[in-house]
Amino acid sequence: MHSGFPDLRRACPMDIRSRHGRPEMTEALANDISRVDDIWCEALEASGGPYLFGEWSAADAVYAPVVTRFQTYDLPRTNTAQAYMVAVLSHPLMVKLAAEAAAEPWWIRYDASGRSAGFMPSADA
Repeated sequence: MHSGFPDLRRACPMDIRSRHGRPEMTEALANDISRVDDIWCEALEASGGPYLFGEWSAADAVYAPVVTRFQTYDLPRTNTAQAYMVAVLSHPLMVKLAAEAAAEPWWIRYDASGRSAGFMPSADA
């Protein structure tokens, strides 16, 4: 995952605590989104869910940043993928991560290309 789905990562920087509009849907981004959804659906169908291999595993931890991108940018997904996202985002580790992110006094400002433009104190800080 650290180097997979480059167009998804480029167009949708990870940002757990914010919500953004959908980025411009290029063909490459649409292909990444579709491939992720397909992977999730295939694994969930084989395992019966609620996680990729039935019980929470390293695979779900690896895909957790992708789940947050789908949530943050309201990316299109199937109902099966949505149910998986709900399961991942409801997992105690993810609930804790989201709470810690919400409490973080600093955030990364991104320029229009999605590149980091430096750290800024939160408006709440």
